[in-house]
Amino acid sequence: MAKYKFKLLAGRHSINIGTDAKPEIKRYGMGDIVETDQELDKLFNSRGSTKFERLAYEEPDTLESLAEAEANLAKRKAALLTKKDAPVEPKSQSDDLSKLTLPELQEIANSNGIELGRAKTKDEVLKVVKAALVTA
Repeated sequence: MAKYKFKLLAGRHSINIGTDAKPEIKRYGMGDIVETDQELDKLFNSRGSTKFERLAYEEPDTLESLAEAEANLAKRKAALLTKKDAPVEPKSQSDDLSKLTLPELQEIANSNGIELGRAKTKDEVLKVVKAALVTA
């Protein structure tokens, strides 16, 4: 099964799809799609001369690739859940909250269970967050 898929942008290209004993030449013209195990763009493209364009190509699923994808997804999901559940706090007590943006302050408030009430502006939210963190 071919690993790579390319579009031939210029000229012609030929590939032996047979064996050395019984060669079978397949010819491609400009605009044709070439599927191969070789990285044709690295072999034939040079600075200022692009003969092949690499196309996105999905390899067929195998049991191994599906198991690997499932394991990677589980790792990513666990990392996101851990990140989501952890309260967002300033990096240290010396961090100046006034340097944070309004969305950052709102995130700190939400993740620490701080009720903002009617506070809408950055200054209002900053006062509420500072007061809540001091009493916490």
